Amino acid sequence: MVSFRHLFDNGKVIHTASCYGNNDLEVVEKTEDGEAIRLLLVNGARESATYIDKTHRNDLVFRYAIGFNDVFEINKNLKDCLLLGGAGFSYPKYFISRFPEKTLDVVEIDEVMVNVAFKYFYLDELYDEYDLYENERLKIYVMDGLKFLSTMLKSYDVIFNDAYISDSPAEGLMSYEAISLIKERLNPGGIYVANMITAMAGESAYPLFSILANLKQIFKYTRFCKCRNDIPANEKQNCLIFASDSPI
Repeated sequence: MVSFRHLFDNGKVIHTASCYGNNDLEVVEKTEDGEAIRLLLVNGARESATYIDKTHRNDLVFRYAIGFNDVFEINKNLKDCLLLGGAGFSYPKYFISRFPEKTLDVVEIDEVMVNVAFKYFYLDELYDEYDLYENERLKIYVMDGLKFLSTMLKSYDVIFNDAYISDSPAEGLMSYEAISLIKERLNPGGIYVANMITAMAGESAYPLFSILANLKQIFKYTRFCKCRNDIPANEKQNCLIFASDSPI
């Protein structure tokens, strides 16, 4: 059943559901910067978004994800990629439409999310437009990311980690053991890229320093990039961490 209740200036809710961990999921339509967008919210936090205009539904609303593409500036020959955390499949849509020679496997723990992406975030259109059922450039696995890494023996040139529940990272994928397993699943010269919503200073920055310490023990090279320069160091923002055994 679709709900059409209104949320003041926060947009129009067109779908609600309970998702992984009994969290509250909402699909909301609103206008931002003159563009009609559809947002995927979990407990009120923005998980994913898409433009509604058909001419650029595969463009990225959240600009931080464009930073994922830096791996292809480091090495244009990276081809086989894995994304941990699908949500509304914003980056997979962008990836498939921009990189015709590359493939992407997506691991999403929650089947509800996958169904919402197909129904409300135009993933169905992507499959039809790029013949993905036939060429399998995009494969979706509904399972826990850590279990996938432990049981699936395929290796990748790039592993992206964008697994979040509301505004908290999937902690199981940030541990020393998980990062070690991620490295095992990378091809020689492969790159690991993790999105973190973190501060750079203060108490909120502690998880960042802990994860960076783990990465530096496991990989020869690491690089940290904040996505915006106008946010104070003690406030959280999207940041990207790159790690590899090859120079980055």
